[in-house]
Amino acid sequence: MKSVITHVSSTQKKIRVEIPIEGVRSAFGEAYKHVRKKADIKGFRKGKVPDQLLARYYGSEILSESLQHLINESYPKILQEHQLRPVLDPHFDLKPLEQEKGYTYEVSLKVVPPFDVKDYKGLPLKKRAVDVTDDEILTALKRIQESRAQLQTADEGVPLAKGGVTQVDIEGTIGGKTFKGGTVKDYVVELGTNRLFAEIEQALEGMKKGETKEVKMVLPENAAPAIRGEEAIFKVVVQNVYKKNLLPLDDEFAKDVGKDNLDQLKEEIKTQITKKKESENRRFYADEAVELLLGLCPVEIPEALVNHQLKHNPQAKKEEIEKRFKAELILQFIADKEKIQVAPQDLDRRLHEFSMLTGKPIKEIQEHYRDQNQLRGLISQLRFEKALDFLVDHATLK
Repeated sequence: MKSVITHVSSTQKKIRVEIPIEGVRSAFGEAYKHVRKKADIKGFRKGKVPDQLLARYYGSEILSESLQHLINESYPKILQEHQLRPVLDPHFDLKPLEQEKGYTYEVSLKVVPPFDVKDYKGLPLKKRAVDVTDDEILTALKRIQESRAQLQTADEGVPLAKGGVTQVDIEGTIGGKTFKGGTVKDYVVELGTNRLFAEIEQALEGMKKGETKEVKMVLPENAAPAIRGEEAIFKVVVQNVYKKNLLPLDDEFAKDVGKDNLDQLKEEIKTQITKKKESENRRFYADEAVELLLGLCPVEIPEALVNHQLKHNPQAKKEEIEKRFKAELILQFIADKEKIQVAPQDLDRRLHEFSMLTGKPIKEIQEHYRDQNQLRGLISQLRFEKALDFLVDHATLK
C-alpha cells in the first residue's frame, strides 16, 4: 500500500491511497467468505455456494463488503503512518472497485496539528491546607444525632414550628380535579427541610393536630411541565404533631454507633472530613495543573470542530469549547506518552459506581456500555482522570 499526503493547511489534509491488486484480491476473498456463510441459494447448503453463483446473486453486497474491508484495513494504517489526529468524520472520494485491478481512493480530513507538551512533571501548584475545626466535627456529630432522633407525639394542642415534625395528608387539585404527584397520605416531614412547596410549609407553621387548611398557589417552574404555571389548591390536614428527642452526645451515644467512646467517634469523623478535603484539594490541584498546561502548550483547534460543536449547542461559548478540546488533547498526549491504560477492573469499578448512584441493576448498566461508542467514551474519560491523577502525583506543592 502506498499513500501520498497533501497538506492543504495546518488543520486540513488530503491523502491519496493506492492499494495493489493483492490487497484487492484479499478484500474480495474476505467478502466472499462472509457472504457465503449466510447465502441461501436453492440446491446448495449454506457455506458451500461457489464463487460464480455468489457473484451472480450477491454481487452488489460482495462489492460493498470488499470496499468496506479495504477502507477498514487501510485507513487506520495511513493515520498511523502520517501520525494524524483526525477530528470529525473524514470525507472519502471512492471510485468503483474491480476485483482484478489495484484500487486508489482519496480521503480528506480535518486534523489537530502536531504539538508537544513539555515540563508537565513537577508543575508548581499552590498547596492547600487540610484543617478540620471543632465546629466542623460538631456539625457532623449533630447530623448523626439528628439521624438517630426519636419521634414522640407532642402534647395535645402544641402548634407546629420550623424544625418540628408532622404527619400530613395533602390533596392537590387543579380546576377541581386531582393531578399526578399532587396527593400524599400520612407523609412525615420536618418543617424547614424544603421538601414541600414553600407556601405549604408556611401554612403548616402554627397548625395543630386535626386542623385543615387550604393553600392556593401558582405551581412553580420546577413543577412537572404539564402543570407548571397552573393555579392549584392544596387541602392540608395535620394528622399528628411530633417532637424530636435527641440523644445526648456522650459515650453511650458513641457506643450506639459502634465506637468505644465519644472521643473515638470524633476522631473517626475528623478522619472522614480530612479525606473529603484531601479529595476536594486534588480536584483543585488537577484544575490548576490543566490551567498551567493550557498556558504553556499552544494547541491549534480546527475551526470546523468548534463550529460543529456550536451548531449542536448554540448556547455554548466558543472560548469554552476551545479550552475543553485543548485540555482533552493535552491529557490524551500525556496519557499516550506515559502509557496510561484503563484496566478491566477500572471499568468494573466505575460501572458499579454508576449502578449505586442511579439505583439501576449492574446488568442494565453493563448492557448500556456494550455499545462501542459509549464504551470508548467511558474509557477516554477514565484515561483523562488517570492523566490528571498523574499530574497531581508528580506536581510540586508550594
